[in-house]
Amino acid sequence: PLSIGKKLVIWQAKSTKNKDLSKITSVGIDINRKVTYRVKSGDNLSKIAKKFNVSVGNLKSWNQLDVKKPLQIGQKLKITVNVVNSKMK
Repeated sequence: PLSIGKKLVIWQAKSTKNKDLSKITSVGIDINRKVTYRVKSGDNLSKIAKKFNVSVGNLKSWNQLDVKKPLQIGQKLKITVNVVNSKMK
């Protein structure tokens, strides 16, 4: 499997030798990592979702959250983060 720091070799077919490959911006690789986040004072689902670049809906489903129950300080949330395409804020 691919991991951060590994080299990826992309072979060129003969028909692409004279084409400009500098315009390739991504190779479509997703590397997801599961992290645990501990809720802090002032946090809400929107803030946490924005911080990790995920949706509120995903946070709810990953953690079986009940909309009627508020988050508790110290509560642990499971979050799946795409480490290639996201930057934690």
